[in-house]
Amino acid sequence: MNRMGRLLAALALTLAIPGTASAVSIGFNVGFGNGTLEVDYDAWYGGGVEEWDTDYFQFGFTLDTGRKGSLFKYRLHAGIHNLGDGTVPDDQTGIGLDNHFGFVLNRNADVRVWAGPSIYLGFNDGDLGNGAYFGFGPTLGLDLPVGGSTLGLELSYRVAGHVFDDLDDFANTTSEDVFLRAAFLF
Repeated sequence: MNRMGRLLAALALTLAIPGTASAVSIGFNVGFGNGTLEVDYDAWYGGGVEEWDTDYFQFGFTLDTGRKGSLFKYRLHAGIHNLGDGTVPDDQTGIGLDNHFGFVLNRNADVRVWAGPSIYLGFNDGDLGNGAYFGFGPTLGLDLPVGGSTLGLELSYRVAGHVFDDLDDFANTTSEDVFLRAAFLF
């Protein structure tokens, strides 16, 4: 069994163990963001910087390890995202992993407020070329009980560096955005 297979088997086993499963919630999420994408053209192409307004949309799977009473939580969002709709010349669509490391600010049994750093990794495709991005930023979260489930609301400020496969065109591409997300956990 290859390394990825062993990792997936370990994850499935972890989720199947009753004592551990009570500490893990799974669900889905949807998020929207707005910001800027700055492209610094290579000197070969005359140089110069261009800035575009961006709109983001993302939806997908959520995994949360925050147990009630715990001071730390980890939340993973894995899903499909779309960057575009602002003044970006072409939409970029791809997959992304958003990792949130939260420190619980209150341990109320019903409502939890948390904050912490987040790391973003993704891959996308569009007229700007195939690309990847890596970013980070702070996130503020609020977890509210809804029946036997949890509604998680998050506000993030994200800064990311982008790399496209056509490196001759772009020397440096960065983005900044504010992102609002709702996660429904069961």
